[in-house]
Amino acid sequence: MELGPKENLLLNRIQKDFPLFSEPWKRIADELSIPEDTLLGMASSLKQKKIIRQISGIFDSHKIGYQSVLVAMEIPSEQLDKAVTLINSHPGVSHNYQRNHSYNLWFTLSIPSAKSLDNHISRIIQYCQPLRTMTLPAIKVYRIGVHFDLTDINNKNDKTLVKKEINISVLGEEPLIPEDIDFIRIFQKDFPIVSHPYQELIEGTSWSEKDLLAKADEFLKKGRLRRIAGLLHHRNAGFLANAMIVWNVPDKKVEETGRLFAQNRFVSHCYQRPAYPDFPYTLYTMVHGKTQEECQNYLAQLLKQSGSYPYQLLYSTKEFKKTRIQYYSPDLEQWEKEYPLVQNEVK
Repeated sequence: MELGPKENLLLNRIQKDFPLFSEPWKRIADELSIPEDTLLGMASSLKQKKIIRQISGIFDSHKIGYQSVLVAMEIPSEQLDKAVTLINSHPGVSHNYQRNHSYNLWFTLSIPSAKSLDNHISRIIQYCQPLRTMTLPAIKVYRIGVHFDLTDINNKNDKTLVKKEINISVLGEEPLIPEDIDFIRIFQKDFPIVSHPYQELIEGTSWSEKDLLAKADEFLKKGRLRRIAGLLHHRNAGFLANAMIVWNVPDKKVEETGRLFAQNRFVSHCYQRPAYPDFPYTLYTMVHGKTQEECQNYLAQLLKQSGSYPYQLLYSTKEFKKTRIQYYSPDLEQWEKEYPLVQNEVK
């Protein structure tokens, strides 16, 4: 879909951050020198065309009491549809892709820390019957921050989106209070595209706009909110290819290489994950491009930077699910009732 210069400018801007003020669209309009009414009309149109996916708070799941894991499964082709339906029904699954590998189904799973990840993975295995399963928790996060550049005016080496490295194993956060959970439930909603979106978010609640904005600012300072921003349907925005490049980097070189890869703006995610005998890869990078050729070019740049570590380039060949997790939703308990665990065995 061909977009105009102003639409591209708007999409670039809202991916960066969304202002934490009573009239955020007016702030953006002033920055871009576009009348607010025009801007709101453009944004609404882009939402209707399914280019803007959502504008909302983007939380750091570990800092709000959740745990997450990447899971890869080898599913026989004749069982794939059934497995996808089951996995997509889990409210803690945000992404689910088919990839060009014998491990053909890859999904992310997030649940509250008070629950057992192994228990939920066992339930999924029980009902999907994969041939093989890998659980791939993040050991360390070197970069997380998807930004699709639609104007090409940004410096490709810009490091503004590089986040502080996170060592998952040593995260210890202060517990949430009921007010925090109430805020999360409100602020994870898709913001309405109106002049006063925060005012509409709190309708029917006991919150004032002032208190909501203050709590959001507190969450940002504590790192519980990674950012407030717009997310795109990347394929509809013209980015038709995404590739997960996995690298067999020696343990003593993972830290150096992870930091090196994270400096590239075209890398949206960079994680250290555990290796398996049949999948000996320790570093995972995600890149998005308008074409597979563009992803190949990004791979060439990473190879030039890192040397000749063994790697695999895994394209997503089909997207089965991509959504934001609804934190602290009662849907998880309902899923557990529908899919009881009969045998507690992880293959």
